Amino acid sequence: MATNPYSPDSPRTISLRTERESPEKLDAILSSWRPVGQNPSYDEHQRTALESWFAVSRSVVLFNLPSDTGNIQRPGLIYVGPNSNPPSIKEMLGYLKASDNEKVVALVNSDIILTRDIAKIPLAAQRASLGLAWTCLSLRQVIDPNMTTISPPNDYGLDFFCSPARIWKDVADKIPGVLTFGRIVWDNFLNSLLSNYIDKSKRFDITDWKAVLHPQHDDHFRLGNPPGVDEIVKNISGGGIPALKIKLPQ
Repeated sequence: MATNPYSPDSPRTISLRTERESPEKLDAILSSWRPVGQNPSYDEHQRTALESWFAVSRSVVLFNLPSDTGNIQRPGLIYVGPNSNPPSIKEMLGYLKASDNEKVVALVNSDIILTRDIAKIPLAAQRASLGLAWTCLSLRQVIDPNMTTISPPNDYGLDFFCSPARIWKDVADKIPGVLTFGRIVWDNFLNSLLSNYIDKSKRFDITDWKAVLHPQHDDHFRLGNPPGVDEIVKNISGGGIPALKIKLPQ
């Protein structure tokens, strides 16, 4: 008699998750903190963001030394000493080289607060039979300093990218090493790269979920042009943010 691959005591021979596993969280969030101690307000935003991530992800990988966060320790928090601060996005994605292809992984900027709706993404993708070639993107909503009022996106900032590890491993070598979080064009470049790599039927805009929140603050860290940014700008396909028309059902 053939083995039922969905039986809980069967050998793990299938590559995609099953309903039985109830994957109602991301597997990992990758990010990099601005070292604490430079701006108390920004430090607090990062701590608030980190707490929100653990509500939607099984683990958080910070490309920092523990001292960069004030030595925060908690289950599921992994520190990876980067080659530089900020680390390149290419270096961050290199961490996934040995990961299972079906792991659902998000890249999130350090001060971005995520609502619990984000945890629905893996199960929604599974139920829609998307396989391992999809991505979710979201423009950020601005939230006021008192964390009470959300404003519509007004700067077209993309601070949340989510895909199976297979996608991140495939595109890592295509990302220029000068790109880091918080610097000009990094989000446009990733958006364009993913839009060219993944069929539009499996590219999802979840901005209307209002699940990706950016605290309003005046401190602009890591802005400016890293070396070679002019060439990157020229190479961005379409010269801007591609239309994101497909909605991922909640």
